[in-house]
Amino acid sequence: MKKLPNKPSKLINLALNDLRKAQKDKKYKINMGFWRKFDYYDRRCLVCAAGAVISFSLKNQGDCVEPSDFDTDTRNKLLSIDLFRRGWVGQALQRMNKEPGKFFYREIPAYDKNPRLFFRKLRRLSRDLALKGL
Repeated sequence: MKKLPNKPSKLINLALNDLRKAQKDKKYKINMGFWRKFDYYDRRCLVCAAGAVISFSLKNQGDCVEPSDFDTDTRNKLLSIDLFRRGWVGQALQRMNKEPGKFFYREIPAYDKNPRLFFRKLRRLSRDLALKGL
């Protein structure tokens, strides 16, 4: 199994890149309400940002996969991705054993409301974290 990045900024970028792959692949449908779940009615796999990482970077193709199916380190990183996409930056950093500093909350729009702005705001968060060495 591939090891996910330890730096939060790199983890966010990985998740966004995998989410882009899921957007382009007709076998996937973005739904932030599921980690990775095969929809037998629609015949597509529903994935959130962390679910895209499960599918593409971790290459897990199970019908129903969630963070609890992985080791503690991977689980915490997948949960952090979910927290970052919600804007709960301080909690995400703490889950990754990083000092949150002034990063506690960041307004991130819901993916289903505005995917373009969702990507832009998370990329900006990633850049801000990278500037702080995170």
